[in-house]
Amino acid sequence: MAAYFSIVTPVYNGREYLDQAYESLKKQSFQDWEWILVNDASKDDSESWMLEKKEEDPRIKVISFEENRGAGKAREEGVKLAQGSYLCFLDVDDKIDLDLLENLYEVLLNHSAQVTVFGVTEEYLRDGKLTKTKVILPEFQGKNVGDYSVGEDGATSFEAKFIQKQEEVRKELILLEKRTLYGYLWNKCYHRAYLQSVGAVFPDHVLLEDAAYNLLVFEEVASMNLLGYAPYHYQKKQGKNLTAGFYPDYFFVHKNHVKDLLRQQERFGLANDATKTSLADILVRYICSALERNCHKEAKMSHKDRKAWVEALYKDPVFLELFPYATKNQNLSILVDGLDGHRTWLCLFVGRVAYVVKTHFAGLFEKLRS
Repeated sequence: MAAYFSIVTPVYNGREYLDQAYESLKKQSFQDWEWILVNDASKDDSESWMLEKKEEDPRIKVISFEENRGAGKAREEGVKLAQGSYLCFLDVDDKIDLDLLENLYEVLLNHSAQVTVFGVTEEYLRDGKLTKTKVILPEFQGKNVGDYSVGEDGATSFEAKFIQKQEEVRKELILLEKRTLYGYLWNKCYHRAYLQSVGAVFPDHVLLEDAAYNLLVFEEVASMNLLGYAPYHYQKKQGKNLTAGFYPDYFFVHKNHVKDLLRQQERFGLANDATKTSLADILVRYICSALERNCHKEAKMSHKDRKAWVEALYKDPVFLELFPYATKNQNLSILVDGLDGHRTWLCLFVGRVAYVVKTHFAGLFEKLRS
């Protein structure tokens, strides 16, 4: 008999985290699950661990790639093998609260939905030590939000909203994006039959591949649960993750993501001024991040190169379409003023300051970023 939940985890050189991830599932108060591990051509002994655990626990399934194909393609193969009624994603270096599956089960029994979204607890780690914790919860659009209790004794209580109309689902998406909760895979529980009917695939690029996937998934979502609690622990290892340093296509990928969000909202008939303002402010944040990354040694950009990058931005179609809606009094108002007046020197100054603070005062940088 198929499990109720399928959990998909891509693994690339993740042996040091596998025990923690397994304990996070093994100790769940709800045990009707299967764990699909996709070994993405790991060079450590991850595969040996997986095969050993597979022999011990029949709920574990293992797929192995001979060549590294990336986390997105690994997840795709995991989804194909899944047999559960509902599907979740768990990154190998993260963990979940021990009652998450039980809470999801009880919610879904009473409020079946194509997607259930919950919050995230970001845990910032430096040299293996926890430096900061940040809880991010959905911000609900409109009314009909109330407390919801699960468990026989109401052990877990949180705000929740249960949506059964497509137009109401679509109104929530930009709010989720503003809270960074739209694009993530692992803060969601998908109805597997719906997910597979969509036939969504991951793009080839390694930045925001999960966000691109969710844009496809949510195109036709007609029912969604929003849960105001944060049982997923996303461990951010400062200085070690891909998006923390220089990546040549960083701004190109993020700018196109904003454009794709705008086009989706246009298809939904929701691309009003408020939506464009939200997306413009997100775009400005990406510009600031790109300016900082352009200062990295790995970027190999001279001052002249960085100046040309900013001047090219003034002519970018996405920038021209959205920037007029940018908020003037946000935290990045100096950068907004620089971009508005085409004061390239001021934009470069903001990028340099951000680079210096991030490089030499990491704690201050994270505080300001929050």
